Amino acid sequence: MKKITLIAALAASCLYGTAQTKIGVGLGVNSFRSEFQGLMSLPRNPVITPSLHVLLQTPISTNFSLIYGAGYLVKGSKADYKWYNTFQEFHASGPDGGAYLKYTSDTYSKDYYNYVEVPVSLNYQAGAVGIQAGGYAALFVGGKHKYHLKSEVINGPAGTYPVYSDIKGESNINPGNSQNIQGNGEDKLRQFDFGVQVGASVKLYKGFTLFGQYSRSVKNNLPNFTINNGSGAKSPYAMYQSGFSLRLVYLFGGRED
Repeated sequence: MKKITLIAALAASCLYGTAQTKIGVGLGVNSFRSEFQGLMSLPRNPVITPSLHVLLQTPISTNFSLIYGAGYLVKGSKADYKWYNTFQEFHASGPDGGAYLKYTSDTYSKDYYNYVEVPVSLNYQAGAVGIQAGGYAALFVGGKHKYHLKSEVINGPAGTYPVYSDIKGESNINPGNSQNIQGNGEDKLRQFDFGVQVGASVKLYKGFTLFGQYSRSVKNNLPNFTINNGSGAKSPYAMYQSGFSLRLVYLFGGRED
């Protein structure tokens, strides 16, 4: 009898929660950055990207609820590398036996990684303010690498032979394919990403809620990638996605608080 009562209570709780579930659709703006860890890990800056979300909010008690759903997010980062080098190079055939060589380069790149993400968070609601903590699983569905290289080489006794280059381009980053960082196929992005997230929300007006969130992946997105450390040995290299998100969601249905 006790087992039957417990099962009935659980079923009633599930039906109650389902009946009170709110459905939400929203748009977001994100600031994501790829964190690289390892030998020669160069700094990366965040990119500002859009996102689309479908959320469900199911109450589990007076103040607690589950927030879950699916979203389409664009993550990534950008970099701007400048390198200057000036030195004297000896040429026996030159008119003065020496030549002046100056090399300047500026490489600007952006990487975008597209994910379909499934988040799940526990929400604590106190009036109009909510606090969330949870995690997510994400599927990498493709991306794009954009670059712009400017360089200048001046070579001659008095710098009389300038050579300039200005190259722009882009390439697709496909699931399971190399990003052409190293050319050996080791730089394939992990197709499934997992991470943690924390955030807060505030109810605005007639169903609109503003969510703010920080998330970070916990799995290395480049699990097979290594870099030669100069002595013939290979050093591991890791990449993690992290960033802040701001989302405006319209929630409808369920019980009005």
